[in-house]
Amino acid sequence: MAAADSVELSLDHLFLDQSGVPVLVEVKRASDTRARRKVVAQMLDYAANGVAMWQNDLRDAVAQAAGVMDPGAFLQEQLGIEDVEGFWAAVEDNLRWARSGSSSWPTGSCP
Repeated sequence: MAAADSVELSLDHLFLDQSGVPVLVEVKRASDTRARRKVVAQMLDYAANGVAMWQNDLRDAVAQAAGVMDPGAFLQEQLGIEDVEGFWAAVEDNLRWARSGSSSWPTGSCP
């Protein structure tokens, strides 16, 4: 299997909830006749390899979405985040958990 930094991934949408849990969304057309297991395999590949690549880009994406607004204020307004650094720590913990393949959620961040 290829290393995470050499895998080309093209996820449609990556969201973060107010607990810092990543939500991966892949959109497929109803006319897409690929086998369901191929689509599931694609999502598992994103979850296993993509999180290592996305970790560095998420803060930049929030800053871009915030526009001229302070990214911390943007997170507070959009998600009700009071502790911005705590939120980013939770995001990192959740991404690390996803990368580890653990079967239980990190403490305090069960969706």
